[in-house]
Amino acid sequence: MKEIAKHLGFQWSDDTATGMKTIAWRQEWETSGAAVAKAALLVYNGEDCQALEVVSNCLLELCRVSSQEAGNALSGDVVNTSQLKREHPYGFKRNTFAFPELDVINNAAYWDYQRERIYVKSNGSSNREVIRRNQSPSRSLSPNQTVECARPLFCPKCKSPHFFKHTKGDKTVLDLKFMRCGIKRWITRYCFHNYQCQNCRAVFPPEKCWARGKLGREIIAYAVYLNIELRLPQIHVDENLKKLFGFQLPVGGVTQGIKEQAAKTYRGTYEALLAKLCIGRLGLAKQ
Repeated sequence: MKEIAKHLGFQWSDDTATGMKTIAWRQEWETSGAAVAKAALLVYNGEDCQALEVVSNCLLELCRVSSQEAGNALSGDVVNTSQLKREHPYGFKRNTFAFPELDVINNAAYWDYQRERIYVKSNGSSNREVIRRNQSPSRSLSPNQTVECARPLFCPKCKSPHFFKHTKGDKTVLDLKFMRCGIKRWITRYCFHNYQCQNCRAVFPPEKCWARGKLGREIIAYAVYLNIELRLPQIHVDENLKKLFGFQLPVGGVTQGIKEQAAKTYRGTYEALLAKLCIGRLGLAKQ
């Protein structure tokens, strides 16, 4: 909402202030009673309400204008996109550069694009060779840790303690490990057996001691931080994990559903922070 309000003309007194900083100001004020932190928090909350009013008024104006009959004049800065004049004809033009050297570079890039991407006049074998060369080599990453899952105590269906090993399986979880001086790739391989009950003949796995998906909590937190706090597009988050940590993951495969999974993980933290804010002393404190 902050960026939307800025585009609508609202000016913040401190452009570097964010919602993350307000949590730090709140904590500082509660622990030390610093008047500076309280003042900054009050100013930000007040301006946040003003920015919300600007955005709300703009939305109300859009709704009012959209309900008018066709042909009526639009007021203010609201423009009906259906009445915009389209430029015609559309066409591709050659780029013009101030320096002739840039024209040579652009032409070389165009030649490279034709050689690597366009296969209209190429045979099938050359196409497959180029595609194979452009693809990143797939390689299996060695696990940093191997965990043997514990044997269950009884059958979950009939509660019988008599069962035997049925089949063997494993689960690999990709994650990151945050250390004091940096971050490293951390891969855990879980080895387990499925069991079959001698009494009811049911086949069941052991109690799961790994994450639900193939990604651990630390890599989820890191990806959400890049996507939401640093505002990196999801495709760049995937490229970041591939370039820095060597995860050979498909583009879009990491962040697909990752926000929903992170929301479930941090739901308890969110509710605890919300409850703490609601019972805080800021609203009751004397100005």
